[in-house]
Amino acid sequence: MLGLMLVSALASAAWFGLQGFKLPDFKPPKVDDLAAKVASYSTAGSKLILGRPLISPVITQDTAVVREYHYKWCGHTESGVTTRDPLLVGLTLEQINRLYPASEGWEVNFDQPSRLLLRLNLEQLCQVDSHKRHLGEVNDRVAIFIGPAGYSGALEKITQIPMEKLPPEWQETIRQGTLEFIDSETLSQALDNLDEYY
Repeated sequence: MLGLMLVSALASAAWFGLQGFKLPDFKPPKVDDLAAKVASYSTAGSKLILGRPLISPVITQDTAVVREYHYKWCGHTESGVTTRDPLLVGLTLEQINRLYPASEGWEVNFDQPSRLLLRLNLEQLCQVDSHKRHLGEVNDRVAIFIGPAGYSGALEKITQIPMEKLPPEWQETIRQGTLEFIDSETLSQALDNLDEYY
């Protein structure tokens, strides 16, 4: 039996030698290539790493869902109540991204293992800051601007109050844009006090 196995092995070696057999060249992947694959991985799990698909997170009944609204113009963020959303159960992160597209300002991610954060970035002021007004100067007159002090918001109105008629401390405060009012009513009361200067 042993002799038969030896003869078979020699015959195989002779055959492969005649055929020019050689082992295929094996080149291990470069570290840069692996890093590029990892970097290209999308959270939806549609990419492959080392030839194996990564499984996308799936929303379960235990996944906490939080919706946030981020107002870019003032930098404030409002967070909604944490909920369990039955309409999202069973969906992958890729499917959630299609429901809440980045092109509409949404950011979707798991900020904690069992918490899904849906954040909408809005190009506007928050509700509180949208009611605020601050004073500035336009064409040597006192002007009213929308938004809080320090925010270069839209011009709402140029008053008839000349800057040069105001006391120096008022002029400086207005030019710095630090004179802020919580709403239009408070602003009107302040402007009434400036009537004596024109």
